[in-house]
Amino acid sequence: MNIKQFAKPGFQLFVVGGLLASLATGCVSRRESRTYTFDTANHRGRSYDIAVPASAVPVPNTEVAPAPAPATKVQSSANHLDLRTDLVELTKHSPATASVGQTIENTIVVNPRAHVGNVELTHFVPANAEFVKADPAPASVSGKKLVWNWAELKEAEKRNVSVWIKPMAEGSLRSCSTIHALPFGCVVTKVGKPALTVEKTGPATANVGDRVTYNIVVRNTGTSPAELVEVKDTLPPGFTHESGKRELVFDAGTLQPGDAKQATVVVTAAQRGVFTNLVSASSANTDSANAQAITKVVKPGIKIEKTGPPQQFLGKTANYDITVSNVGDTTLTGVTVTDNAPTNAVITGAPGAQVVGNQATWTVGTLDAGKSQKLSIGLQAREPGVTVNHASVNSADGLSDASQAQTIWRGFAAVLVEMVDDPDPLLVGESTTYTLRVTNQGTAEDRNVKVIVKFPAQITPTGASGQTAGTIQGKNVVFAPLASIGPKQVATWTIRAKAAAVGDGRVTAEITTALLKDRPVMEIEATQVY
Repeated sequence: MNIKQFAKPGFQLFVVGGLLASLATGCVSRRESRTYTFDTANHRGRSYDIAVPASAVPVPNTEVAPAPAPATKVQSSANHLDLRTDLVELTKHSPATASVGQTIENTIVVNPRAHVGNVELTHFVPANAEFVKADPAPASVSGKKLVWNWAELKEAEKRNVSVWIKPMAEGSLRSCSTIHALPFGCVVTKVGKPALTVEKTGPATANVGDRVTYNIVVRNTGTSPAELVEVKDTLPPGFTHESGKRELVFDAGTLQPGDAKQATVVVTAAQRGVFTNLVSASSANTDSANAQAITKVVKPGIKIEKTGPPQQFLGKTANYDITVSNVGDTTLTGVTVTDNAPTNAVITGAPGAQVVGNQATWTVGTLDAGKSQKLSIGLQAREPGVTVNHASVNSADGLSDASQAQTIWRGFAAVLVEMVDDPDPLLVGESTTYTLRVTNQGTAEDRNVKVIVKFPAQITPTGASGQTAGTIQGKNVVFAPLASIGPKQVATWTIRAKAAAVGDGRVTAEITTALLKDRPVMEIEATQVY
């Protein structure tokens, strides 16, 4: 039937409405722009072409539809569900049967098939059941809707969820779930933090005047570059630098993680003491670091002192004390002491020493700081005069010192007077000779030797001769003074005399010298006259 016109608008609206309904059921298909075919397969095998005015047919929407969602595959049975997309897989299982009031468990496994985010699992508790509990607990519960959220899940990073419910009436429990996930991707920025350390090493001890070397190492132990790194070395008062500066600055620039830079500082130890050398490292983008090195500056020293008598008499021993001391801060080794006696003296004793000729040597060995060693030596001079006795000390450390002691050696005059007569006894009128000997037994000369010989009444002097001229003055004989008599020298005088009267005559000789002064030495010789 071909309809060209419609008698009434009401009928026209009816036809169009019928066409739209037939299109929806598949009974009518469009053949041309405005011609539709009515399939009469279900209407006694007849078909009709119906022309519909353009104004009566709605124009279809020609906008591009959004892209379809990822394909979803569903496999299920009565009590098992396997819901899978390209991003995530949800597996769910429940008991096949249950009784009213029995608590049953639904198990859900969320298994990411890719790296996903914003993952949301929703579980709907059946209308004819009560929610008992869940593990893990849901992020939210709204009526019978339970929701779990995971911000990020990596591929195969499964999550297991158990939900326990209790059926409240007979029938079927329809437990449903949805799963939502989005692709998850990241860009990575490595964030680090620089960290500085600084080390300073140097000798624990040094001698005054030594050039001391310190090593400084600044290191970035962090995980990002340390920028504008600067090292400052502050010298303590006991050290000097050739530049004259007290603060030395080094530019280390930028240190990458794990990198280190080294600086060497050479200073001079100027004085004794314990000194702390400080160093700091700073950076524009991290905290500073500090370190220190402690050095004890020592001064080794050795000293020898020799003391003895300022004067001594010849023939006597002058004993000298020698003291060697460690006046420094370090232990000295290989210490030896040598004493050289003057050529006009001899060594009479040197305990502990090896004596060869006029030299005595002591091996002291090790001498700790602050310790001393005492030694002694005895000397005798061969002649009067001044002797200078030298002693010296040396150590394996290259230290040395010397000392000396001066002694004036004096002789001592010792006068021995002897007088004998020959012959003895005498008869009155007979003559005899008296011999007078003066001996200087000492070690020094004596001067101005004066001799007076006094005779008793029984004997009369008749003549005199000898070392000096003699004069008879009545019963006395006076000899001219002898200017000097040296050590071990003998002066002799003789007097001739005659026996004048019977008796025991006693002749007396009086000797005075510069040493004896007004205390004369008396010598008496007895002569018998009969």
